[in-house]
Formats: sequence, C-alpha cells, structure tokens
Amino acid sequence: MTTLTRGQNTALTPVPLTIDVAGITPGSVDLLVFQLDATEKVRGDDDLIFFNQATSREGAVRLSGTSTVDVDLQRVPADVQFLRIAVALDDAASGSLALIKGLGVRVRGQDGTCVDAAAVGLTSERAAVLLELYRRGDQWKARNISAG
Repeated sequence: MTTLTRGQNTALTPVPLTIDVAGITPGSVDLLVFQLDATEKVRGDDDLIFFNQATSREGAVRLSGTSTVDVDLQRVPADVQFLRIAVALDDAASGSLALIKGLGVRVRGQDGTCVDAAAVGLTSERAAVLLELYRRGDQWKARNISAG
C-alpha cells in the first residue's frame, strides 16, 4: 500500500479503479468528479459527475453509491487530462470539512494497487479537491491535493 501525503504523487497502472471516499455522509457531504482538459477546464456540463449525473458521457467515470467512484482509465477520453475527486458540504450542513474525522481517499486497482490519501491541512473549506488522477505522457498518476 502506498500512502500519499499532501502534494505527493504516485504512478498508477491503467486498470479499472475503485475510489472510496471516507467521511461521506448522505445529506451532508456530496461526492463530485470533474473531468478536465489540458487547460484544466471542463469541456462541458457532461464533465461534472455527481449524484444527479452519476456517469460520465463515455462511461469511464461512474459514481456507485454515495462514497465510491469507479474509473476505467482506458476509457477516459484522450482530451481529458485530469480527473479531480472532490467533496462539498451540503448548504444545510454546518462547519467545515476539517471537522470530518477520517476524511480521505483510498484507490484500489484491479491489479492489487492500493493508494491512501488522507485529507490533511483543511481548515475552513466547505468544498475541496481531495485527489487528482492525471496523465503524464502515457502514464496515469494520482496526487493527494487536499485543498479547497
């Protein structure tokens, strides 16, 4: 198992991944995924994956439940360079993400890969990117972002 500190990255093999986010509470913390191009912008509305749009247009990214994302890296469109896994507090929830004990991400690959990235350094954020999957040449990597 690899444990990533804030800002640290690691290489991934391009196998289907399951990403579990600890600390998600239905009705108070929502899970989101952004597909971004090389300019770090969404290409359109279909690039936001969330509870009302649980699967990306091409099917490479899918929310399976309130705290899990399934990603097939080989099906991610070539012009998508980044996948950002984010959480946001519901408007009705009080406080900040820093108050959520155990908030973090675990990436599990079908090849046995396991990467943990705890959310660290959060203070008053009500929304934050926890993890980024990104392309570096032909290689996919994961980076612990932990920032709002």
